[in-house]
Amino acid sequence: MVLLLQSGAIFPLLLSSPDGSLDGHARSLLRLVTLLAAGLSAILLAAHYRQALKAAGRGLHMAALIALPFVSVIWSISPSSTLKSAISLGLSMLLPVFIAIRFTPRQLLILAGAVLGACMALSLGMIAVMPGRAFMPSEPELRGIFLHKNVLGWAATHCCIIAAAMMRDRDRRLARLGALLLVASLACLLLSGSATGLLSVGLGLVIAIFHIVLARHRGLGRTVTVLVFLQLVGLLLIFLGSFLVPMLEALGKDATLTGRVPLWRLVDHEIAHHLLLGFGYEAFWTEGNDAAWEIWSRIGWQAPHSHNGYRDIMLSLGLLGLILLAVMVVRALTQGTRLNLARPDESWLWLNVLAGVFLFMNLTESVFLDPGAFPWTLFATAVLMFAVHAPTLRPAPAGLPHLVGAATRSVGSGPGFR
Repeated sequence: MVLLLQSGAIFPLLLSSPDGSLDGHARSLLRLVTLLAAGLSAILLAAHYRQALKAAGRGLHMAALIALPFVSVIWSISPSSTLKSAISLGLSMLLPVFIAIRFTPRQLLILAGAVLGACMALSLGMIAVMPGRAFMPSEPELRGIFLHKNVLGWAATHCCIIAAAMMRDRDRRLARLGALLLVASLACLLLSGSATGLLSVGLGLVIAIFHIVLARHRGLGRTVTVLVFLQLVGLLLIFLGSFLVPMLEALGKDATLTGRVPLWRLVDHEIAHHLLLGFGYEAFWTEGNDAAWEIWSRIGWQAPHSHNGYRDIMLSLGLLGLILLAVMVVRALTQGTRLNLARPDESWLWLNVLAGVFLFMNLTESVFLDPGAFPWTLFATAVLMFAVHAPTLRPAPAGLPHLVGAATRSVGSGPGFR
């Protein structure tokens, strides 16, 4: 139920006006929904506070990143906005902590699949029951039970990952359910018109293949596989940086990425003014900031964020925040890879794919440290699960890559951790 409350489904759409906007009263009611989710999470977590403290100790990098928004109140250009947003972020982390200490990856797979699967089914059902509300106002794209088509695209992307993981499960009933879920999520993804979602699903397939190939090698072969994959990623980024715009122009597509490119140029200019610490968490895109109004007037629309998670981290927390994020991400990806190699039967693969896809999504969307974004909830849960379970692995043998750590006794199929 708490996952559903944090998914962004149903309630924002019910409280919105026909044109999809939210007035002050609707936003106040949504804050009550957020508080309800946080309260239920706190009740769930209260009985396991010792495990929660141990998890916080193992996930120090995540804890430091979550603490930084509170510290940024000191230099924020809008201290009240920063403090409110930081409190909301802190409350939203209660659920990821609880799931990380009480659920296994496979249990989370089934749990998230149930929530997102219901969202996909209801979104498709909206087409027949309430077509006027199912689609974006004056646009042909589907939004389903979500407020915006992009949110449906995010949910459908993650649902595709979950469905594919279910299809590989040893339980044939769950595998068949995964096949149905994959069809529904792909239908929602296509109808939402989310280009980022489609690319993310393709990237998720590549990441899954990488981890599968990595698991089939030993010793030096794993190191070579990692190096080759990193080189391919680097070449892809160089190609996109050099040829993406000309390629889009040749295909007759929007070379500005729906207005993102001009927005990014202006945002980069503002980042340079507060490079080290940023403007304060969630303080830049506020109506009291003249710099934000300058950008809005020049691009001709009121962007709610930079449409790039990495740039928004820089705007909010500067280089300090970006460095903390990078350290946390590298550590989490390393831990997740080691867990998948050592315990391939515990469904760590899908969490590794989810983490990689989330990082890619932030190239054109902004969901880092967003307490209202379901992708952030899942990513934070994955990072904490990696941190909680990775210390139970033995260190890698001397002279071999760190990724070749072998497992000691498994955490098991039940909840909790040692």
